[in-house]
Amino acid sequence: MSDATEIEKKIAEIEARRAALADAEAKRLEPTPEERLALAQRGLAEDEALAAAQTQYGARAVRLINTEAGAIIVRRPHIAAFRKFQDSGELKSDQAEELVKASLVYPSKPEFDRLMRDLPGCLTQAASVCVELAGFRSAEVRTK
Repeated sequence: MSDATEIEKKIAEIEARRAALADAEAKRLEPTPEERLALAQRGLAEDEALAAAQTQYGARAVRLINTEAGAIIVRRPHIAAFRKFQDSGELKSDQAEELVKASLVYPSKPEFDRLMRDLPGCLTQAASVCVELAGFRSAEVRTK
C-alpha cells in the first residue's frame, strides 16, 4: 500500500470522527420536549406583554428586544428619567440601568436582574433602545 493511500485512509477516519462529533453536538443542542414547551410558553407571555404594552403606551412608544434568555420590553423613557440619564455626563452602567429600569415594561425588575446576570450585554442593548425611543437617532447626529 502506498503512502498516499494510507494518508487518504487516515483523512477518511478523521472526517468520520469529526462528523460523529458534529452529530452528537447537534443532538445535545436540540431542545427537549420540556424545553420546547417552556420556550412556547415564554413566547406567548412575551407576545401578550408586547400587545398589552402597545395598547397602554402606543405601538411606536415600545420596543421588544429579543435575547437568547428571554425578551425585554421597554417603553419611551419619561423626560425626567431621560434628562437625568443625559445629565449624568459619562455613560456608566449605573445610569444605563436606572434608565432601563425606569422604562422597563417586561419582564419584572427581579427577572431583568437575572437576565442581566446571564447576559450582561443586554443592559447596553436595552439602554440604546431607550435612547432611540426618546428620539435620538445616531444617523441624525452624523448628518449635522
